Amino acid sequence: MIEHYASFSPYPSSNISESDIQILVTDQHKMADSIVTINIADCLVAFASYQSKVSTLQLCQRTRCIIIQRPRLYYIPNSLRSLLSSRSITFVGVSITQDIAKLDRDYGLKCWSGTELGPLADRVYRTQCYGRAGLVGLMYRVLGVGIQKPGHVTRSNWGKIFLCNEQIEYATVYASLAIGKELLSGIYK
Repeated sequence: MIEHYASFSPYPSSNISESDIQILVTDQHKMADSIVTINIADCLVAFASYQSKVSTLQLCQRTRCIIIQRPRLYYIPNSLRSLLSSRSITFVGVSITQDIAKLDRDYGLKCWSGTELGPLADRVYRTQCYGRAGLVGLMYRVLGVGIQKPGHVTRSNWGKIFLCNEQIEYATVYASLAIGKELLSGIYK
């Protein structure tokens, strides 16, 4: 069984109230059974003509994140299928439409809903300047927090057995959850 626990405060100078993020990385399907933003990472591939498969699925809710290493699971738990297809959950993310399509293509995982954060920011702020913004831009514009998106981490091997601490921190700092929470609270005020 492979498990790695860590806890850190990714936004020390921000106004995010839930700043302590607890992380669990596991290859055990029973651990993944008990888990809401979505982000994925693909395996590195050596050939440009080969389509890479999703290797990690990162889900966050409140202050907890789980990184599911898909190639290490014997099967996809029914509870994960149920979670993703639930109509009572709003999933948010940057490029979430593509992420959902890849999960369906690679593993037949269906996700009922996905909300793109850029267009959501446009709706909340009644503008058209956020629609194509990436995570770094949205973090700064919506939350006033600057984050790093180091290329050596984003392009690293997400399919390896042990993720390095930088990969784990990057996966959880992928802060769609905080942005989504802020934007959705603006809609429902």
